[in-house]
Amino acid sequence: KYMRKVKTVKTGKTYIDNQNNHKIDDDIVLDRQKLASDGIVMIVAEVDSQHTKMISKPKVTSFGLVTDKQDKAFAKEMEDLLSHFLDHIKPGILQNTRAVEEELRKVVRKHCVRKYRKYPMIVPTLFVQ
Repeated sequence: KYMRKVKTVKTGKTYIDNQNNHKIDDDIVLDRQKLASDGIVMIVAEVDSQHTKMISKPKVTSFGLVTDKQDKAFAKEMEDLLSHFLDHIKPGILQNTRAVEEELRKVVRKHCVRKYRKYPMIVPTLFVQ
């Protein structure tokens, strides 16, 4: 007739994805929170390996780092940063695209930390020709 409390169990937080009604793992939630707070920067560029210059303007896309009004200025900053990076790159490193992308990621991260005080996810894609 009467209900009584027997024992308590700690459960923690459980996140459910609204798209497919399944539980989301904790590491996915942490990744989403990091993207939401720090943002993402994607850089796509074509590079001439003989002259270490850009063949065309790089395509820079960012989410969560700068406002829409500042997007063009940020793209220009990244273009200047990339051209400076290519001017001072070690000779012969352009043969290893992965190493160049890693170095570019470091340079862009350092710039974003100094200027915006954020640690965005940086996705460089270089096509070396």
